[in-house]
Amino acid sequence: MILLGVDPHKSTHTATAVDPVSNQQAGSLRIEASLAEYRRLLAWGRRWPQRRWVVENANGLGRHLAQWLVARGEAVVDVPASATSRVRQLTRGCGRKNDRIDAAAAATAHIHGDGREVNRDDHTTALALLDERRVNLAQARVRTVNQLHAVLRDLLPGGAPPQLSADQAAALLRTVRPVGDVEKVRKDLARELVTEIRALDKRLAENAARMEELVGASGSTLMDTPGVGPVLAARLVGHVGRASRFATAAAFANYTGTAPVEIASADKARHRLSRSGDRQLNSVLHTIAVTQIRMPSTPGHAYYQRKLSEGKTPREAKRCLKRRLADHVWRVMIADERRSKRQLSRATAYHWSHATPFVDATAKHGTFVDASIKALSVEPAAVGALGRRTHRGAPSLHTKEIIVMAEQLLNFTGKVVLVTGGATGIGRAVSLAFARQGAKVVIGDIDERSTETVRLIEEAGGTGLFVPTNVSRASEVENLVKTAVETYGSLDVAFNNAGIFVPPAPLAEHSEEDWDKTIAVDLKGVFLSLKYEIAHMVTAGAGAIINTASIAGVIGDPDMAPYVAAKHGVVGLTKAAAVDYAKAGIRVNALAPGLTDTPMNRVWLDDPAMRDAVLAGPQMGRVAQPEEMVGMVLYLASPLASFVTGGVFVVDGGQTTR
Repeated sequence: MILLGVDPHKSTHTATAVDPVSNQQAGSLRIEASLAEYRRLLAWGRRWPQRRWVVENANGLGRHLAQWLVARGEAVVDVPASATSRVRQLTRGCGRKNDRIDAAAAATAHIHGDGREVNRDDHTTALALLDERRVNLAQARVRTVNQLHAVLRDLLPGGAPPQLSADQAAALLRTVRPVGDVEKVRKDLARELVTEIRALDKRLAENAARMEELVGASGSTLMDTPGVGPVLAARLVGHVGRASRFATAAAFANYTGTAPVEIASADKARHRLSRSGDRQLNSVLHTIAVTQIRMPSTPGHAYYQRKLSEGKTPREAKRCLKRRLADHVWRVMIADERRSKRQLSRATAYHWSHATPFVDATAKHGTFVDASIKALSVEPAAVGALGRRTHRGAPSLHTKEIIVMAEQLLNFTGKVVLVTGGATGIGRAVSLAFARQGAKVVIGDIDERSTETVRLIEEAGGTGLFVPTNVSRASEVENLVKTAVETYGSLDVAFNNAGIFVPPAPLAEHSEEDWDKTIAVDLKGVFLSLKYEIAHMVTAGAGAIINTASIAGVIGDPDMAPYVAAKHGVVGLTKAAAVDYAKAGIRVNALAPGLTDTPMNRVWLDDPAMRDAVLAGPQMGRVAQPEEMVGMVLYLASPLASFVTGGVFVVDGGQTTR
């Protein structure tokens, strides 16, 4: 394990690698604060397979970098600046300070136990942002009301009452009959301030409504506690985050400053009020305690009265209640977190086992269907008449909606995926799907339309790279794999999809050129891709490879001898590679699509006679869309298929069952 300490600044970040055993530095890198430089930093860090990033002040200047790393599957820890300062003071450098030393100090502080895990931004982050905004709005309202009081004091005898609302102020202003320019200006200013207060009140109400909506959506049950409304619940969830980061209720109470501080010497021991901890959380617990004390029917009121009967002063009894409430809040938040995890687990299992009901439900919502097609970067018209009806002629919902659902369960954030033949068809659909799931996609193809695929990936916020490659040439395939690894630091998944198809003809009518060309791309291309991909994956100790075969690789089709031979060869290569490298942690499987609506298959689909002959065969009475292959590829590439290798997976709508 190597710790990669990071000292972040506004314009630059410095990282230092530290061996936690010897506490020696193993390297350092300084980058500019930009996405391109972030990628260079991650590529540098990947030279150590076992690593953890330690970012100083990951909730401040280091927040953007820390979240970027977490989104790519990296383990990130936040260390406070006070911890790195303490390390510098205690080292032999006598407090010397520069960016490299600061980065190393962050890693050293984590070795000594400082720091906490950085999680991806979620609803807790959103609630924290809303709470911060509410505090700012409330402060602005107080300032505006104070200014209004000052103006009204000079307009009205005795000024305005202390608890002043916008409506009360407006009513008071209507009684004022200004005399002279000074009083007119004062009244105009007062009206402006009243307008500002009304605007702030509206924003505060909208803020509270949004908080309540997010708290409800998060599944929190904090509002079941007397005295806890949406604003206090949002503040608790936003400031605490994951309650499980506190091992015990006592640790949580210490964090909130409700646990008393022991002051002991010899035989004497006293407990004093804690002035440390998160004072905003402490204020929330104080508000809940005061509210329950004023509500006779609450458990807090009964507990407070019991403490008074034991001889405690009102202040001491209130502190005891705050400590009791801290335990209660921690237990409620822990229970909410565990319930949320269980519900997510059930939802995952439900989605996988109820695909058909999901389709039936989404068929009623055209908006969702249109959004799903748009998310897949497919024009609705491109779906084509071939896929719009079942063999009975009734409308049929495409499985694009199922694919969208399945992709949500498959996360490839931070993974590097290589796709050959990604310019169009199945290759493009798979490339876009991997990119949407967070992967960095490297496309190898001779077709310049691959640049369009990369453009679609980048428009959707993904990362893509096109490397012109003829898969029948060893040097170009080797360069493709080398470029992927050098650019992004690894190779996790490969989809060997490049292929060609010569015009159909009986075997004796095919030329030797037809044979050589088909075998060179469809079979030799897969062999070369496997050769160079596996060479890297063996070093990494893991990898998933999916080869595109065909149903022509499991049955014999007329007028397609070179293609059938090549695809049978792909099936054989897949099984051989799976056997050779199973113990090396590399899984190799094959996808065998049926007839799919891709540019390569237009020779079949553009001719009415050929199309009718083809559609008479498949059991489902239509051809597949490229997006209908995505689900199987993502599954085979994911940990869900961790025990699957050497398989040939037919996706043909029942075509080979005849």
